[in-house]
Amino acid sequence: MKTKRLSEATEEYLNHLIARNLANSTIKNNRQVLNQALRTWGDVYVGTIDDTYVDRLFATAAWAARTRNLYLQNIRSFFKWCRLRKFMAKDYDPTEMWNNQKASTNVDKLRLPVERFAELLDAAPHPRDRAICALGLFTFCRGSEIATMRIGDLDFSRGELKITRHKTHDEDVLPVSSELATEMARWLNFYRDNQGVLLPEWYLAPAKNPDLWVQGPDGRLVQSKVMSALRPYTMESKPYRAVQRALKGIGVSFSGEGAHTLRRSGARALADSLRDQGYDSALLRVASMCGHKSTKVTEHYIGWGLERTQRNEMIAGKPLFPGMVSGGGLRVVGGSHEGSHARVR
Repeated sequence: MKTKRLSEATEEYLNHLIARNLANSTIKNNRQVLNQALRTWGDVYVGTIDDTYVDRLFATAAWAARTRNLYLQNIRSFFKWCRLRKFMAKDYDPTEMWNNQKASTNVDKLRLPVERFAELLDAAPHPRDRAICALGLFTFCRGSEIATMRIGDLDFSRGELKITRHKTHDEDVLPVSSELATEMARWLNFYRDNQGVLLPEWYLAPAKNPDLWVQGPDGRLVQSKVMSALRPYTMESKPYRAVQRALKGIGVSFSGEGAHTLRRSGARALADSLRDQGYDSALLRVASMCGHKSTKVTEHYIGWGLERTQRNEMIAGKPLFPGMVSGGGLRVVGGSHEGSHARVR
């Protein structure tokens, strides 16, 4: 068995995942749990890790069930890789006694109602933050998808926006709604004023310099009203923070929220709108916008039980079997009950 420090094994394993061209989110999740393990265990030799280390890792981190299950799978895969590299004993898995925890399926996620979309956009403290929020609300894109958009991907004349779905490695072309067109025109005007010119290869919602702070009249530091300069060639690595700042501005708890909050909110608003207009294929359209392969995924994602909703609207307060004759000789007619000789009121 070879000796290898945890920090060294972690770096080699993450490079292995990158070489396999796995999604950025997958690599990020693996990095997070392995960094947490390094903080909890110290830079130990991988071959010395046993089940007590795993117990300590999950006892010290208050992860929700879904996150816990994901991290358990990640750490288990890391140990398997270590065994193949002969950093651990080939017949020993420290996670052998651990099973997935049942996750609740009834926890509803935050979805902003469409009536608050404009309020959220106005609460964004920087035009770049507003652009990120607009892209999330009106395209339903993930944060990673927004981060890699380029100015040249946006075509006003055709009303299209090219995106890359990093989770599935697919390319897609989304429609640019009138709301998004208005927001993007507003944003690109600021972008041009900030930089003097716009180049198609620049990031559409790039990183920016840190916010400026100045000394206020009372001696305290306050945020300057001078807008921070943009960095067009640098990708914004944490778009969720732009969303959190806007959520804070409208008094909504932003803990654990981010681009997926906007994605869920926009998708739900579109589903409700299409359904109210009588579109039978509402879920299919929303699934296409979200990049989902199955409408079942979309239905769960937006918190919309379509079949149950349609069932209740069709039956509640109405006859289940309009032509059925009841045991008392009463025939159901419309919403009333009619006998052979008299109408029952």
